[in-house]
Amino acid sequence: MDLIAHFAALAQTRNPLWIDGAAYVRRVLTKDRALPWEDTAAFVALVRKQQQLLQSDALTLDLSDYYLAVIAAQPALVQAMGARPRPTYALKTLLEDAPSLARLSEVVNAVAQIKGDTPLVIACPSPKLWIQTAFQTVQPGGQAVFGWEEAEKAAVYVAGFLRTFSQAGVDGVLIVDRPTEGPRNAQELAAYAPLLNVADHYRWTVGLDQRDADCSFAGSTLGFVIHNRPVEGRCYGAIVDEHLWSGDDERALPTANFYYTEIPANAAPDFVLSRLQYARART
Repeated sequence: MDLIAHFAALAQTRNPLWIDGAAYVRRVLTKDRALPWEDTAAFVALVRKQQQLLQSDALTLDLSDYYLAVIAAQPALVQAMGARPRPTYALKTLLEDAPSLARLSEVVNAVAQIKGDTPLVIACPSPKLWIQTAFQTVQPGGQAVFGWEEAEKAAVYVAGFLRTFSQAGVDGVLIVDRPTEGPRNAQELAAYAPLLNVADHYRWTVGLDQRDADCSFAGSTLGFVIHNRPVEGRCYGAIVDEHLWSGDDERALPTANFYYTEIPANAAPDFVLSRLQYARART
């Protein structure tokens, strides 16, 4: 499913709305317990409930959350990640761990079976961010510089990892960078080329969550950008957290191809539903 075409079709009648409700849903549906990644049936049931409640126009699986759970539960894997000093080794070891990969693949395939007409998007740290966090996991006090050369090396391992989901019914990949630390132009984005090439091969729409930095990706294959201001020449997902959760109806929502919001964890359910309705209905 083409995400950009999906959002364009929805925009004919209402504002498309992509909702990150992870923190909110944990409080409302799981009483702040961790997501049940280890129990596929329970995880799928939770995704169903979340989607029935929030009706996001894109269904997201956050791989950062999954691998945080893996690292917390598998000290032997963390030890193996630190067995070699080179910066890429920790990430390579993490992403090639067969039992963790098999468990995640089962979850992704199961969620894809119940997505219906809603596109399924894998959200993962960018290669630049992932190599840094993997290295810091095994060397908390270690000093290392992670630039675009290291990001390109890491992208090879991320690309290989993503091939696992080639037949899983995935529709898109959201690359998540820290604010101001992601690529700002097509030249820097080229460091992620192995990942982008894999996505293009499997016809996945690729987007970048890249905030608080001026950027332009003219000439790149990037499909969309989630940002707090427009990005020229790209499908634009406007972050509307301040518009929605302040309760201020006087502040006009921006012009965008779709809206993206993270629901505050402590928001009241009635307030959440009314604000989501407001976001969809505005013109």
